[in-house]
Amino acid sequence: FSQLAALLILDDCDGIHTQVPWLEQLLERAPRLTVLATARRRLQLPSERSFWLASLSIPAEDQLDFATYAAGQGEDCVQLFIQAAQRIRPDFQLRRSDLFEILVICREVGGLPLAIVQAANWIGQLPLPQIRYAIEQDVGSILPVFTGDEGCASSVGSVFARSWHALNPLGQQALMRLAVFRSSFTLDAASQVAEVTLLTLLQLVDHSLINHE
Repeated sequence: FSQLAALLILDDCDGIHTQVPWLEQLLERAPRLTVLATARRRLQLPSERSFWLASLSIPAEDQLDFATYAAGQGEDCVQLFIQAAQRIRPDFQLRRSDLFEILVICREVGGLPLAIVQAANWIGQLPLPQIRYAIEQDVGSILPVFTGDEGCASSVGSVFARSWHALNPLGQQALMRLAVFRSSFTLDAASQVAEVTLLTLLQLVDHSLINHE
């Protein structure tokens, strides 16, 4: 790479933090090389620039236009679910009544693309209302079923488990305490109710386990 102008893409880099010195050395010796790396937390390289990737947009119920989704022109999590369902069942035909069920599923999984695709994988075995009901009752009961080879982050559970084990005990304790909040919370609430410090909150943000709005 030393004389090459190139783009090196490293996908899913959460397991290579021990290799960061090698990557830093590579960048120093190859001044025309650019590395695009995806990870749940920063690699902490001196030349690193971070770009936060948010979850897919979740439309409001009054924004569900049947004609748009039926024509495959949606650009949000609902359209992703439809496309994933049609890969599992090529004969899957969207009905107006399906849109609300899909919207609820997308809301329950927070617009996470991997979770949406895995929920759609059940379309061959279960009708949409049952998929929605199962996720509403216990999201963990239905999503971890689809797992890949050992070490492959192909299930929602494995993605979060890897980030969980990367936390120190203080961060793990803080995340469990923050579970008392159903959705969002303020810094004061985190401090007073869960006894979590700002520094620990920032660690959880850096590990992509909570979002800073």
